[in-house]
Amino acid sequence: MYPFPHLYKRLDARHSICYVWFEAMHTRVDMALCHLPEAQACGLAAAMRDEILRIARFADRFNPESELSRLNREASRHEIKLSAELHAIISHCMDCHRRTAGAFDITVQSTPHIPHTIDHVLCNPHTGTIRFTRPGVTIDLCGYIKGYALDQVHRLLKQSPCSDALISLGNSSVLACGNHPGGQGWPIVLPGQAGRSVTLSGQCLTTSGNTEGHYHLIDPCTGHATSSTIPTSVITPDGSTGEVLSTALAVADEAQRQFIARSFQGQFSLA
Repeated sequence: MYPFPHLYKRLDARHSICYVWFEAMHTRVDMALCHLPEAQACGLAAAMRDEILRIARFADRFNPESELSRLNREASRHEIKLSAELHAIISHCMDCHRRTAGAFDITVQSTPHIPHTIDHVLCNPHTGTIRFTRPGVTIDLCGYIKGYALDQVHRLLKQSPCSDALISLGNSSVLACGNHPGGQGWPIVLPGQAGRSVTLSGQCLTTSGNTEGHYHLIDPCTGHATSSTIPTSVITPDGSTGEVLSTALAVADEAQRQFIARSFQGQFSLA
């Protein structure tokens, strides 16, 4: 009946929890939706799943049919007209590059790597177009798009009668709304931090970092993968900011960290 497995438990006459899980954005998505009838909870979960998959369809650089892949293939040859949504996402990412003193960079997968590759991305806000001024430029939104998806899911939650919910994309991008049925807020174990936990309510927790034997975080200054396996977790009001900051702080040097702290003052805390 529903496009995902789910478990539903009624706790008492007024309280219940519906747990849903499925695959999207190359990871597992888990949702806990509280105090709704089963059909209503599953309907809301289906709407949120559809929204995540919609975003993945245009923003996945690994999918040759996606809008982002087309941009990466063709923008060095001619200007590309983008959807308003993808254009706004890339424009925001470029602004975040400036606000993080270059530590957040959506062009780190470009070949060959040269400093300031992002300067070769010309984004025209008047025409909604983007052009690359050299071959080999590649835009990769993997360090941003899960947070953006959380923000769109949060918008759907706000339009629903569900005020208590937990949404997790791969355990590294988490949105907590309201309270767990058993207490205040949602206790979340910090990934890779030996059982340390935080309690969230109306907040996002985002974590970036390498795992042992899988060094995927690239330093934009050098073009090489970083070697640290110490994860960086931040707490923010929204997922997009969290993705930017956890990614940037995971590779930033001390000067960049101080710049980021000033640029995003009051918008995050380290977990």
